[in-house]
Amino acid sequence: MDTSNELIRPFMQILHMNTGLFLSALSGIGDTDAAKRIEGTSNNVRFIAFHLLEARYYLARYLGIEAESPFHDIAERIKTVDEVGDDLPTLEGLRIAWEEVSHLLESRFQGISEEELRQSSPDAWSDIIQNASVLGGIAFLLQHESHHIGQLAFLRRLLGLEPVKYS
Repeated sequence: MDTSNELIRPFMQILHMNTGLFLSALSGIGDTDAAKRIEGTSNNVRFIAFHLLEARYYLARYLGIEAESPFHDIAERIKTVDEVGDDLPTLEGLRIAWEEVSHLLESRFQGISEEELRQSSPDAWSDIIQNASVLGGIAFLLQHESHHIGQLAFLRRLLGLEPVKYS
């Protein structure tokens, strides 16, 4: 994970940490527990992990990587945990896809130029962030990941499992 681009370096670290934290959060959780809703209206581990995977693929496309989630067709049909049924992939399927897209993103982060990072963000949500550049979009999308990884960590503890580890 080396780059001479000082602008992207801190975000590379966050991407790398989030990659590991996601995998740590899912470690030891079976598909049955992952489908449990701890409280009647809460999201479950499987749905949050699915959402995170789709968000990471969104980040990849945002940065010009031509990659589609292997579960994109499901994401088109499902927007809330109440719509899920048995449609979501297994945690193992989500882990595999997460690692694949993470490798693509790490390579892209290593090669992205400062000029690309300073360009205006092409997405509509850029008006909710103070830095409406591609770099600001990366910051927003990685913060979004961190938010949901925290939810996974909390649900993991409610399932009686060990805390998420940074290693």
